[in-house]
Amino acid sequence: MPTRPDARFAGPGSCCAGPASRVAPNRGRPELDITGFLTIGAMIAGCVIAGLGVGLLADHELGSSPVFTFIGLICGIGAGVTATWLRIRKYFNESGSS
Repeated sequence: MPTRPDARFAGPGSCCAGPASRVAPNRGRPELDITGFLTIGAMIAGCVIAGLGVGLLADHELGSSPVFTFIGLICGIGAGVTATWLRIRKYFNESGSS
């Protein structure tokens, strides 16, 4: 039977290790827990809100129709998708390294 690391040791698998250092059993990859999901959700929301805000500001300053609002929204969604992929790709990598 394998032994667990001492709780005082902040290595992989211990209670004090952060989510990035925990490794799922038998796969060698980090596991995604609730804090990872919350971080990804906040990152997506922040990107979309920032893109929308920049677009609204540009439309207001230029006195144009909501063209820049839609462009900012599309850019924000794209940034959110890209940031999410960069964040979660290490969880799908076979070797666990990114």
